[in-house]
Amino acid sequence: MNVPTEYLEIISKDKALNWENHTYYKVANENHFWIDGRFSNFLQCIQKLNIKTDKTLTGLDIGCGNCVTSTMIEKCTEWTVHGADLDLSGLKYKNQGRGKVFLYDILEKNEKFREQYDFLVLFDVLEHIKDTQSFLKACLFHLKSNGYLFINVPALPFLMSSYDTVQGHYRRYTKKSLFILLHNTNIQVLNHRYWGFLMLLPAYLRKLKPEEKGNVDEIISNGFQPKNDLIHNILRLMIKFELHCLPKSLIGTSLMAITQKN
Repeated sequence: MNVPTEYLEIISKDKALNWENHTYYKVANENHFWIDGRFSNFLQCIQKLNIKTDKTLTGLDIGCGNCVTSTMIEKCTEWTVHGADLDLSGLKYKNQGRGKVFLYDILEKNEKFREQYDFLVLFDVLEHIKDTQSFLKACLFHLKSNGYLFINVPALPFLMSSYDTVQGHYRRYTKKSLFILLHNTNIQVLNHRYWGFLMLLPAYLRKLKPEEKGNVDEIISNGFQPKNDLIHNILRLMIKFELHCLPKSLIGTSLMAITQKN
């Protein structure tokens, strides 16, 4: 592993994973239509809530993977974003920016992190967790009082497919199910919205595909990466159109929530 030592701190050494051939990390970059769309929706949400991006804040991106989200946040804000994950093969992508990355299991609730952060990022993490309430309580251990918790999850249970299974998803959410989860964990929801309305048809067609067998990386690539640049650009334009012309979709393939620790 070639992880720059100036960025990496190993805390939960015995729990390290190493998905060296995980295709998702290779294709989930800033230019990917869905990654870009998720981040654009996030910026629109925090702007509407008047959360200041020119203020110096420090956050933790939990389940940061290849650090694409923390890199994007740092590029357009004054915030410093650290990352926490157990997969070394994702952390190796961290090579610039203000924040560090930690090989760290947040369930350990290491005292050095108690209420250290102004915000936490949980982008497409909760669907991978069996015991979500215990996990969220561990997250809040790291968050300052009144700190923000930014969440994105896949939406609509009827879209659950073999692709979700391969990705390690236990569920997809509705506004109601996510609100109940957060309410039971004493987290205040400031705003939550569906996005990806124009992605409903592609997601449904993906669900209808016969269950794929074989190499996991290949299945992930087929489900996440468009076949060619033309399709990719069309999908990117669809998300941008939705963001500016349909900002209050009643339904979508993803669900974003801006929340706050009580």
